[in-house]
Amino acid sequence: MIKLGDLILASYSNIVIMDGDFEFISFIPYRVEKLKIITDILECEVEKIEAIDNRIRVWLKEERE
Repeated sequence: MIKLGDLILASYSNIVIMDGDFEFISFIPYRVEKLKIITDILECEVEKIEAIDNRIRVWLKEERE
């Protein structure tokens, strides 16, 4: 199980969080500490990873109730 926070710490590429076929959030890993990201999103489990050019696309697992 890979969490988004772990991927950010290990990455040197831009991270793009996807919502289906659309980009939802895009950021540069070395600037993350300057962002006030909700800690819950960093604990989200990664469902799918895809590398394109200098970006990493990430789809997060959705919690089912």
